[in-house]
Amino acid sequence: MSVINDEIKKIEQESAQQLAIANNEELLEQFRIEFLGRQGKVALLMEQLKTLSLEEKKHAGPALNQLKKSVQEAYDTKKNSLQEQLLKAKQDKQKNFDVTAYRYQ
Repeated sequence: MSVINDEIKKIEQESAQQLAIANNEELLEQFRIEFLGRQGKVALLMEQLKTLSLEEKKHAGPALNQLKKSVQEAYDTKKNSLQEQLLKAKQDKQKNFDVTAYRYQ
């Protein structure tokens, strides 16, 4: 049981580090695939849950569900933040656009 708890803690820390580094859409998508995808780290831990005894499952199951939920929420928050930054940059660019500065060539 301690092995799976160690893995959960390791994935929590690793996901936080990777998410902090993800500063564009490509890195964020790589994060999603690595941690939340079908073959991601969280899914692989869920598969390991099958091999545990009933007593171990009672403790590891809720911890895994909490891990999945927290990683998904962190991903969603980062994605929304990144989209807001991109939208703000686009609006700032359009705000300072001067139509009279361009002439026909």
